[in-house]
Amino acid sequence: MTVILPSVYKDGTATVAAGGIAVTGQSTLFMNSVLPGDFFGVHKGMPIRIASVESNTALTLANPWPGAAQTAAAFEIMLQSDMARVQESTRQLLVMLLGGNIDAFAGLSGADKKVPYFTGAGTMTLADFTNLLAFANLTGAADRMAYFTGAGALALSDIKAAGRTFLGANFTPVQQSGGAGQTTNKVYIGWDGVSKLKAQVDASDLGGIWTDAYAQQSNSLNGYQKFPSGFILQWGQIAANTVSDVPVTFPISFPSALRGASVTPIGYGALTNVTYAASYDLPANSGFAIRRTVISAGGGLSYPNPSFAVAWMAWGY
Repeated sequence: MTVILPSVYKDGTATVAAGGIAVTGQSTLFMNSVLPGDFFGVHKGMPIRIASVESNTALTLANPWPGAAQTAAAFEIMLQSDMARVQESTRQLLVMLLGGNIDAFAGLSGADKKVPYFTGAGTMTLADFTNLLAFANLTGAADRMAYFTGAGALALSDIKAAGRTFLGANFTPVQQSGGAGQTTNKVYIGWDGVSKLKAQVDASDLGGIWTDAYAQQSNSLNGYQKFPSGFILQWGQIAANTVSDVPVTFPISFPSALRGASVTPIGYGALTNVTYAASYDLPANSGFAIRRTVISAGGGLSYPNPSFAVAWMAWGY
């Protein structure tokens, strides 16, 4: 017995607006019976290709409906034959393959560990993926990083938190030397974790690097200078009009120890045939006391007049 397949689908009714592309079915089974490429509207002699089928009661036309609006009215959809669908699919595939892509692929000569790739429209070449294969053959593990050991060969190396932080930092690292007048020693610069930058050449520690933040200073009359080694030099003047020892408070206290000091008379008074002298006592990290005397020609001692000033200097760390 010969089975004749239906050439149209017309179960139920359909609604479509004039100039619309949405078709709504009533009591229809579009999903089970209709495919994109079939034609809606043959009942009016105006077949419009179906672009998509959304559900059993909804489909979308490829072009606006040219007829009058219809509401829950009879309709017919002309079904494409399977042969027509195959022919159209084949045509579309051939169109996609045109443009030289097949010719470009056919023109390649395959080789071991090579993969083809497009270099432009209709042009292809081969790339070596030996390195990719080497990478794929590695077994990843925590805190491990891949590196090349040779052509097409990779291995894993340890990389801890500090290394990951270094690789992710946004800065320009110090390069190995080797410029004009330089050797090829490796130079290291790093933070000591407390207060200063340090430098090292190969295994030789150069100590702290002088920076404005680390070598602080005050250039005032009573000032100081810090050095990267921790050494501190301080200076100042006193000119108090008093017969007592004059206490001096350093601009900053020495963190560890006062190691030495000197005091020098300046701004001598109007007396003649005398010697102005100064000394310090009660040394401490925060200051000392200065004693001023005038020694006459006969050896007598007296306290200074108001114009007898003293400059002092102290050092320590």
